[in-house]
Amino acid sequence: MSDDASSIIGFLETVHPYDSLPQDELVRVATSFRRRNLAADQVIYTAGDPMEGLFLVMQGAVEVMDPSGVLVSILGPRNSLGERGLMRDGVAVTTARTTDASTVLMLPGGEFRRLIASYPAFERFFALAAQQGDGGEDDGDGDGGFTLSLPSLPSLPALSAPSAPLSLSSVAATTTKTSKFATQQRPLSN
Repeated sequence: MSDDASSIIGFLETVHPYDSLPQDELVRVATSFRRRNLAADQVIYTAGDPMEGLFLVMQGAVEVMDPSGVLVSILGPRNSLGERGLMRDGVAVTTARTTDASTVLMLPGGEFRRLIASYPAFERFFALAAQQGDGGEDDGDGDGGFTLSLPSLPSLPALSAPSAPLSLSSVAATTTKTSKFATQQRPLSN
């Protein structure tokens, strides 16, 4: 096995959903990827063009823009891009360009589709990314990068109105009793 294949395998072992593949499949997939060392400001693909495959940032950064040139996301290592176009009709829905010198891996479309069909973890991961649109966990092509994603928060109990009206003095008294920063109690004035 070449040093290049070994470095790609080592990298993929740290990227979901590749980390869920059996070792023999991971080796097979790693040898399917094509490494591209790109300078800053190089276009990876353009909206409207046929997608040749799924891209994975190994090193550097990639910005993804919608067809009108609006920045959708900035992606770094371990982020995927291009899956939305691949999963729809094979045509890029965004434009991707490096922002600095970058190493990007490209998994051919046929291999990507085989993984989707063969491994439920792949199908779930990329289907979710495609549903989320630009800004989830993978690319600016339907999933994310440095785009902020917030976890869902637990629901809070419903608030009800107090049984008696609150007065300013009762609020002030409660505040001074419960505040660990209050150093002295002073009445509030209007």
